[in-house]
Amino acid sequence: MKRKPDPKLVAELMRELMPEPEPPPKREAEVVPFPPRLSEQDLIRRQQVIDQVWRENLVRWRELEDEAARCCHRGPGDPDWPAA
Repeated sequence: MKRKPDPKLVAELMRELMPEPEPPPKREAEVVPFPPRLSEQDLIRRQQVIDQVWRENLVRWRELEDEAARCCHRGPGDPDWPAA
């Protein structure tokens, strides 16, 4: 009949053999000044840049979807999916 190890002894051995690592030192917080208010022209310019990038991404997504439709199998519902 096997004896069960003493849980206290096992816990003590685990602490000795595998000590918990020390937490990394905490970095000091850096206080940054609140950004200044933007003029209406700056806001419009930033929105135009965002809109331009968004349009470019839409074009790239469409190109990628077209390429995937030409050369990639999408799944069992796709007409050129091989029936096995």
